Amino acid sequence: MIKQGARDDTAFLKAMQDVTPLTQKAAKVDTQTGSKDTPGLQHRREMLSSAEDALGRDDEYVELLEPLDELSFKRPGIQSGVFRNLRLGKYPYEARLEIFGMRVADARKEVSRFIRECLKLEIRTVAISFGRAKERGSHAAWLKSYVAKWLKENESVQGYHSALKHHGGLGAVYVILQKSERKRMETLERHQRRMSQ
Repeated sequence: MIKQGARDDTAFLKAMQDVTPLTQKAAKVDTQTGSKDTPGLQHRREMLSSAEDALGRDDEYVELLEPLDELSFKRPGIQSGVFRNLRLGKYPYEARLEIFGMRVADARKEVSRFIRECLKLEIRTVAISFGRAKERGSHAAWLKSYVAKWLKENESVQGYHSALKHHGGLGAVYVILQKSERKRMETLERHQRRMSQ
């Protein structure tokens, strides 16, 4: 007695006897370095690159600051009164980021993400805390040095200054970010109304 499975195999082999197998070509791997990117992929790479450039890279050279160095930077165009108020802590910060103890690469990502989020939420005054350095080569001194460099390189940062003692002193920095277009227009309208009265 022939089993059902054997009958099926015989029928299959009889049906396939005139079929010739396809010749298989070896798989090819494209080793060209300049492969074509889609416009979307190219745009995402450019955006990532510009975001990284905006805050520097952790393997770049940074001038190591002294533990008692005060951080202070004002971009041309920011009003002296605005910067003075920032320096004196007269603008309450609306958001704070603490990065002390983080690896430099992780801190850079966090600072970048924090600034992007604040800009999206139209937050203008923030504080970043990196910890107070006790000696020149300490981890906090490295973070302080990198934060000063990254903030200066970011066009969205209008200025920064070491915080007052009760906000972290030399282990933290107040940062003022550029106004959103909407906030800029509101200020302009307010100014024009005042001038017309």
